[in-house]
Amino acid sequence: LVMIFLNGGNDGLNTVVPFEDPIYYQKRTTVNIKKEEVLKLNSTLGLHPSMTGLRKLYNEAKLCVVNNVGYASPNRS
Repeated sequence: LVMIFLNGGNDGLNTVVPFEDPIYYQKRTTVNIKKEEVLKLNSTLGLHPSMTGLRKLYNEAKLCVVNNVGYASPNRS
């Protein structure tokens, strides 16, 4: 198991993109990832277009994305 914890300025919604959610595009008018650029993982979520290496691992069943996970006592950084 390898867990990648991105601390600080990571934008989770532009890392794992909810490309079928209209609210994502309504609220992120200037920083959204265009639907046609997303590296699709399933019918609603995809990866940022620069994450081709992780997409390859996902296709090989060597990567799993666990979305919307938090931890106790976040510092809101």
